[in-house]
Amino acid sequence: MIKCGLDLGGSKLRYGVSKNLIRVMDSKVLEIEPSAPVKEYASDDTLSDFVIVKHPMTSLCGRRFVRGDALDNYRGDVLFCDNQDSKCNQEITYINAAYGIAQDCVLNYYNAQEVQVTACIPTAEYFSEEGLIEKFKNNLTGEYEIKFPRINQLVTFTVLPGNVTVTPEGVVAAYHYAYVDGFARGVTLIIDVGSRSTDITVLRNFKPIGNSAVSRTKGGMNIISIVRSSLERDSILLNSDEIAYAFEHRYIIQDGKLVDVTDIVSNCINVEDAKAALLDKFGIATSTDVDNALNKYYIRQGSGFLDITPYVTKAKKVFCSSVKNDILEVLSTDMSSLASVNNILPMGRSFFGDVSSPDNMASILMQTLYPAQDGEDKHRAQLYADISWSLGNIQEIMNVVDGTSGN
Repeated sequence: MIKCGLDLGGSKLRYGVSKNLIRVMDSKVLEIEPSAPVKEYASDDTLSDFVIVKHPMTSLCGRRFVRGDALDNYRGDVLFCDNQDSKCNQEITYINAAYGIAQDCVLNYYNAQEVQVTACIPTAEYFSEEGLIEKFKNNLTGEYEIKFPRINQLVTFTVLPGNVTVTPEGVVAAYHYAYVDGFARGVTLIIDVGSRSTDITVLRNFKPIGNSAVSRTKGGMNIISIVRSSLERDSILLNSDEIAYAFEHRYIIQDGKLVDVTDIVSNCINVEDAKAALLDKFGIATSTDVDNALNKYYIRQGSGFLDITPYVTKAKKVFCSSVKNDILEVLSTDMSSLASVNNILPMGRSFFGDVSSPDNMASILMQTLYPAQDGEDKHRAQLYADISWSLGNIQEIMNVVDGTSGN
């Protein structure tokens, strides 16, 4: 039996084999004609072209998709997670789930396997009274056949009834602190910023208060939009994809040129980890290198580059100001206030970086929620930032799968 974890994000699909083996890929796919030619040159990834022959969600059967670099070589309809509808209601959610499992089957030479899935969905959907958990389970439960035309391989697998476990996004990441007394007791605020939406959840004595969980249609895409508008006002014309690329990649500067260190530092959770990783790769890591890799945003332009960090920091401040209003609304639903919050757990790739940096969004959020008054922070909650911003949900899902959550 395959035991896997799924974090079906709006921008990234994260497929967990174990806590230490997480496969991350873009969530966006392009639907193409089933009869379209197989293009060997479309992508180095031979699994980027796939056909859903059989799926529990019958509307997906017989449809063909490409992803990654292959999108640039075909014509079709782009499918992505829309923040105007629940994730559990969207086909792209189940396309990505099927693809993640099928890819794992090919890479590990599995076939005709039973699969046990543990996945997370937005907290507002998890606690919804519209039956979205059951809908999510039903759309994943059944028989699958996925074909990969470029390798002429068909894989089959089955998710039996009862083999889908669902957890709420953000809340599952909090399991990491289950045995931390200061976190497990009192009031905890979880702010999970995704690409398409922001989930806000209140825990009281480590139990989520479902009636106050909300999902707001604002996320990383809104920060990108704010940055783009600010750049345009300064006559710097960039499209959203270029800015999104800058958000997803980390750099240091060597000999006046950008060196991509995304794979080296993307899972580092503090300055010490980043410095050690850079030292291991380059043999040297200055404080400027670490600051660039963790906190700065660059775009390549011609033979040089543009530092857009000031624009990003400004956008983060606007975003956090808006999120603060949502947080106050959520707390008021539970007859609470910011003064009653003991712990704050931010989640999501937008928070990546050094929390002591004024450019870091976790730092900006805390300053927005608790503006300094006469140097006093007596009502300031404890920020928990020693967890992977982007992989926290899926890593803790895999701990749930392995039975080691909270350890």
